[in-house]
Amino acid sequence: MLYSYELALLLSAKLAEEKQKKVLDEVKKYITSVSGKADEAKLLGKKKLAYSIKKETEGFYYIIKFTVEGKESAPINKKLALNVDVLRYLVIRNQ
Repeated sequence: MLYSYELALLLSAKLAEEKQKKVLDEVKKYITSVSGKADEAKLLGKKKLAYSIKKETEGFYYIIKFTVEGKESAPINKKLALNVDVLRYLVIRNQ
């Protein structure tokens, strides 16, 4: 069964645009490594954080919609947690 997910991603505001694209490409590789299909990442903008995270006060917010066969989001969560350029992330399954 094919499941649809949304990934909210918070990247450091200190990252250059090239580095942001590299991190987004890595995230898409995580998704395709579990036989998933990722849509284009949508930038929501640079926003001030409500509280500091790893001594960061601002960050870039991205939304990536993707689909995965079965419930294969666990490996994606694990790889996102290990990525040092990702401040926070949230994976939500759509109904």
